[in-house]
Amino acid sequence: MNDHENEVYLTDQVRELDRTAIEEFNISSFTLMQRAAEATFSEIKQAWPKANHIIVLAGTGNNGGDGYVIASLALAAKFKVEVIQVGDHAKLQGDAKKAHDLFVEKSGLCTVFDEKEFSNCDVIVDALLGTGLTRA
Repeated sequence: MNDHENEVYLTDQVRELDRTAIEEFNISSFTLMQRAAEATFSEIKQAWPKANHIIVLAGTGNNGGDGYVIASLALAAKFKVEVIQVGDHAKLQGDAKKAHDLFVEKSGLCTVFDEKEFSNCDVIVDALLGTGLTRA
């Protein structure tokens, strides 16, 4: 883990960091999504070096998009990858839809949540809810 492993940021702080990166440094929101996924996948490989089967639970927002990018990285690294779309697939939009479409283009398979048995995988990635949560 890195030197910042115990730091916690408030939602408004994260949004301000994203805004600064996008507006002041001209970093696209999709590039930020890719960087977050790369960092997460790196941590997964470090924490579970023998893992080779990942299940990603993907929501319909940008956190779900992060999950799709993580899934794409895992596919490229020859992991067995399953993405379970939780929520209405038709609600995907923007960067989350782009990440989903890129995953599918790489022959990634998505299924719908159906109380799947999770005991046969090495890592479960929760990409359901992020800082943009506005619903109960």
